[in-house]
Amino acid sequence: MRKRSKYRPKDRLLNPLGFVVENSKGLAEQHQQYVATLKIKNHAAMFALTQGQATRADIDCLVQMANIMDAFRLLGVGGVESEITAATSAIWDICARTTKTRRFVATGPEMLALNTVLDYHDELFEHITVKQLDQAIKMVRHVIQTKKAKPLPEVTV
Repeated sequence: MRKRSKYRPKDRLLNPLGFVVENSKGLAEQHQQYVATLKIKNHAAMFALTQGQATRADIDCLVQMANIMDAFRLLGVGGVESEITAATSAIWDICARTTKTRRFVATGPEMLALNTVLDYHDELFEHITVKQLDQAIKMVRHVIQTKKAKPLPEVTV
């Protein structure tokens, strides 16, 4: 039997010049409507959590925000480790509490931690480039695919 080759072709860019130009500019400059939509989703999820009407989709939105902020921190772009860790543990505590109460309800310190990371997230998305966002998304996907991510407990509301 033949030995399997280690060669793996890389992705090809359809528009290399456009890729270079896009990566040199800020994300908010080029994709303002997408950044605004993302901010609205995150703030709507946080608002639903503060009102006690959050669903699993809202919690997933906040988890994605915390994951991307952690990836940016590891890339050295922004964020403070203690605050991101506090937000992640706040989401865990909310989900653990939900198994008993059947509602996603946050306490004051948990809301404060999530609001702090949400503010960092909004500010960071005004200054990052598309390349930095791509790197962070790849990092999050890699962590999830290698099963290093800690999944949230299954909650039915």
